Amino acid sequence: IQSCINLREIKFIGNEAAFLPHSFGLASRLTYLDVSNNCLEDLDHAGLERLTGLVSIKMANNQLTKLPSSFGNFQNLRSLNMSSNSFKVFPEFLCNLKSLVDLDISFNGIEELPNIGRLTSLERLWMTNNNLSGPLDDSFGELVNLKEFDGRFKGSFPRLRSLYLDHCPMTQFDVDAPMPTLTSLNLASGKLSQFRDTIFENCPNITKLVLDKNHISSVSPQIGKLRRLERFSMIKNPLSS
Repeated sequence: IQSCINLREIKFIGNEAAFLPHSFGLASRLTYLDVSNNCLEDLDHAGLERLTGLVSIKMANNQLTKLPSSFGNFQNLRSLNMSSNSFKVFPEFLCNLKSLVDLDISFNGIEELPNIGRLTSLERLWMTNNNLSGPLDDSFGELVNLKEFDGRFKGSFPRLRSLYLDHCPMTQFDVDAPMPTLTSLNLASGKLSQFRDTIFENCPNITKLVLDKNHISSVSPQIGKLRRLERFSMIKNPLSS
């Protein structure tokens, strides 16, 4: 590989490889590396720390539990996909990647995201299907450039009184457990095309329901179960009846 002096991209996908070829670290001008869909358990052996010009790394669907600390030195890196691995601890040194724009850590076992707000250039963050619980790290609010976020949280909120999810481009929303304390629900300016009956059954004490500016064409008769409803708004929906 060292004789391929202009090599910019390597795709080493679906080879059932447990190790990467040592020659990868000799591709000094490499900017794109995809080693997805293999059997990699670690990358310590690969000598990737020499590839300081990397812009994109994909390592999805392996068996990785950690990364070499040298990954925190890839100052040109814009996209990192480490989804579908076995990470339980988020490598905190990745927060040094000030140029990172896309980060996918979905489908792992990660329990917390310390200092994630240091990634101030981050625009897209995918973190669904992990073991995150409790509040997000306080620094999360510092992701001032964040445009796209996929968390897909699921949990129970037995004491929640008000829930505002307006201006979120959601296509699906459901409440599959009783929320007897919920009195105010705002789902305006989304992309909902239906409103499920389970919400009427599990949130019987709603007094304010706002569904403005969605794609809902009809409302179930089950809305009659909201016996305490005082304010109901469905402005700018394509209602057929």
